[in-house]
This record gives sequence, C-alpha cells and structure tokens, in this order.
Amino acid sequence: MLSQRMISTLLLVWPTRSVTSFIVRTASIHTTTGYISTGSRKILPNVNRNSIDTTDQCIRGAKSVSFVCRSSSSLTATKDIDYSSLVPDDLPRREDVLVGLDAVRKACLITNSLQPDYPLDLEKKSDELGIMKEDLSPVTVGDFAAQAVVLNRIFEAYEEDSFVAEESSKSLRSDSVLTQGVLNAIRSEVSWTEDELYSAIDLGKKYEHQSADRTWVLDPVDGTRGFLRGRLNHGQYCVALCLLDKGIPVIGILGCPNLVSSEGDDYDDMAAPRGCIFFASKSGGSYQVPLFPTNDAPYCSKLDVTPNDGKSVLVGDARFCIGVESYGNFGGKQSKISSIIHGEHALNKSGDIVKARRMDSQVKYGVIARGGAEVFLRFTKDGYNEFIWDHAAGGVVIIEAGGQVSDLNGNELDYSQRIGDKLPSSVEGIIATNGGVFHESILDAHREITSTNSKEDVII
Repeated sequence: MLSQRMISTLLLVWPTRSVTSFIVRTASIHTTTGYISTGSRKILPNVNRNSIDTTDQCIRGAKSVSFVCRSSSSLTATKDIDYSSLVPDDLPRREDVLVGLDAVRKACLITNSLQPDYPLDLEKKSDELGIMKEDLSPVTVGDFAAQAVVLNRIFEAYEEDSFVAEESSKSLRSDSVLTQGVLNAIRSEVSWTEDELYSAIDLGKKYEHQSADRTWVLDPVDGTRGFLRGRLNHGQYCVALCLLDKGIPVIGILGCPNLVSSEGDDYDDMAAPRGCIFFASKSGGSYQVPLFPTNDAPYCSKLDVTPNDGKSVLVGDARFCIGVESYGNFGGKQSKISSIIHGEHALNKSGDIVKARRMDSQVKYGVIARGGAEVFLRFTKDGYNEFIWDHAAGGVVIIEAGGQVSDLNGNELDYSQRIGDKLPSSVEGIIATNGGVFHESILDAHREITSTNSKEDVII
C-alpha cells in the first residue's frame, strides 16, 4: 500500500471495464488509442476500449471530477460461481472458508475493474501523467473499497471476531471526493451512506479495542506496484485474507485477478485464462478455484508443491520467485544465496538471478504452492517489522500444499507474538519454499553468507 502522499490519478474511479466515456476536468479520451489526455499529452490508459456498451447507466462522481458510465450487467455476469459446490465437504473450517471466499471474490471483482491496463508511473507525480497529490488514484479507491466489502461480509457472519487490516477511514473523512469514488466503486455490491462506509473500513482497527480468539487479517490490495504496473503489463496483486485462531494461522485465501489460471499457461500470453483464488485450511490442504466463470466446468484443484526430496528436481534447479523490484533484496542477499544454490552461472551480466520468476505481492506464495517455483526470499532493513497481512495468508497456502515458511533461523513465524499489526523485530527476513531439502539448503546458504559477512566485518 502506498502512503497518502504518493499517488493519485486525474481519474476518480472507473467501476468496470465497460466504459463509454470519461469527463475528467479538461481531459478528453482518444477513442483510437485508448488514452486520456490533456492537450496533446497522453496521460492515462483507458480500460478495455474494445468493450463499449452504449446502454450503460451513468454514475456522476462528486464535484464533477469524473463522469463514468458502466454497464449494469458488467459485473453480474461474473457472479455465477457456487463455491459451496467446489469446496471439499470434509474441509476443516469449511463454513469459514466459504465466507472468506465470498468476501474475497467480491473484492477481486471490484479491484479487477479498477486496475489500469498499462503502467502508471509512480515516480513522476505530475498532472501530465494524471497523478495528483489529492490521492484519487484507482489503487486507493480499490484499497478502501476492497477492505470495506471484505470486512463487512465477514462481520455479518462473525460479529464477535476481531479484525486487522491496513486502512482506516481517517483520510476518507476529510475528502468527500475520494469517499464518493469508493462508494461508486462498491455500488455493485452495497449501497451505503458515508458513515456506513467509514464504519466498515474501521472494522480493520477493531483489534485495538477488542480481544478475541479469532482474528481476521486482511491486505485489501497486496502489491500496490503490481496493481499499477497494469493488467496488460503482467502487473500482479492480490486480495489476501487470513484467519488467526489464538495466534495460529488456520485459513489463508489469496484472490489473484491477473494471475494465469494454470502453470500450463504462458505467463506472458495475455490471451491465456486469468483469475484464480487460492485457499487453504490448516490440516485440510491447499486448493485453487476460478475467480471468473469460463466455458469450462468450474474446478477445485488440490495443490502440491514441487517434490522437495532433491531427486526428481535438483536443488540447483530451484526457481526463485521474487519481486519485480529489489525491495526484498536488502544487502543483495537474494543474489548471494542464488550464487550458492545455482553455481557460477547463477547471475546474468546485469547481476540478476537467471532462474527466477518475478512478480509482485503474495501471488508468489500461490505460485510456489502449485509448483510454479520453489523459493521465495525476503530480506529487509535492520529495524523493520514485517506487517502480518503481508505473509499470513500466503503462509497457510504454501504450508498446506506441502511447503515450508520460516524466519532466517528456520523458526516458524509466530503470529501469537505479534505487536499489534506487525511481527516481532526478531523476524529479520522470511524464507518460503517447497520445503524438504530445498528449505534446508536455503537456510544453509543464508548461514554461509552471514558467516562470510561476519568474517569480513572482523577483518575490517
């Protein structure tokens, strides 16, 4: 999630991909290129310019900042998946999982309609790119909208439970335009007053005032940069939901609107089917179901990590699943460990890991769980405490698929020792793998580079 100051777009919100026209202050839409521009400067890509429905009902944003037209059937057409017929009858906590799946899918449909097709530049915060300081970006609208919808759905079912989520309504209460954008985005699901919206969002801070054995942990849009990287630019993000029972993660759900549906699909093929939800329940296994209906029958696939005995797949062939950017590679530790695991040809001329699949967000956990990669590494700066919503859901998905998640010393992540919404400072990094000899090899490699660094410090 980006801070309040970081980004916003000239466009308030586009509730679906079926868009007839935009009126954004002085901006106009180029129907041949799909870009919105002020004057002769292209600033923001249009969403799916090939899907125009002239019968749409129009929604006017607050203060006439935006005028968005959406089809009344554009979202309802994607609501025909009955997960109760797909989820195994004997799954532990089955009813909790079904409530979570329903909530996450609602949020995914909303955020999917908000993700831009092409990248928005986070570094150039200028009107030329449609980025302003008022923070009216679709990602911000998406975060608030997803959090409100997910937490409200769970609260309806389990009002005595506790909730931990990333956002609060503080910034919304002072911004009526942004508030209206969120209300517009969720209109397909609920019709709320402003106060009802604020209350739903602030359920995410309920843990601050209530002690409960069961705590739902939510990251409404995990992978902000992936979200803004763009749908057609392979930008990955997910809606991540976890249930903690007395501090133990027992349910993990990852809604991934832009991830290819199968490891048999080409990740670079934009025509490949996309959209899936990973879910797992402690002692019940890890699974994948579709996010969007297709012509094929709905499926529920049980997931297994890559065999981890080091025989059928060699540790030296382990595929790393890491971020597009280097935020989780503090001190170059990912590269150093790759050099130990992969040998002398581990890195290319640019110093990048050769055997690596790069993507944003906890989507990486789902990819490892279904055998699409074997290793995820995250190293952070000294003194940084990991937010629990960045790893809790994904951890359940990997572990229940036969993998392993630990800190740098091989210890399980202990969410019962969390400090509010963060893991304790003793967690200086996270290793998630397909388990077995792969995990042990990564731990050994980390010990080796740590020992080498210590010796270098002594010499200095």
